[in-house]
Amino acid sequence: MTSKTPAPPPSAGGTRLAVTIRESPDVEPVEYILECVEGRPGPGTSLPNAEAACAVVSRLGVKFFTAIPDKNIVCTEIYGGPQTASITGTVDGKPVKARFARTNGCEISRWDAVKEILGTGGAF
Repeated sequence: MTSKTPAPPPSAGGTRLAVTIRESPDVEPVEYILECVEGRPGPGTSLPNAEAACAVVSRLGVKFFTAIPDKNIVCTEIYGGPQTASITGTVDGKPVKARFARTNGCEISRWDAVKEILGTGGAF
């Protein structure tokens, strides 16, 4: 999926993320910016529910957004829907790039971990 919104510029120690959510392959993506300053939404934020989203980013940290999925984990074959999303930018000043889908149990679990950012099953 190609985002029309470029990744936000790195911030010195802060969090600034471009969030792109696509309800289905035939629908244009919805794009938001999440900026967190000392754990609270910054002035550049356009993401709904930004207060809760900043709390999730603070709780999960940079490792969640840079983790490489373990190919040896068996995931349930539960289909959660056609939604896809991407999050790029910086968390605590470190670059992150993550993709999300709802194609199996593992991916649904990852999506649910950041539902305050992505919504419960698609764009807000």
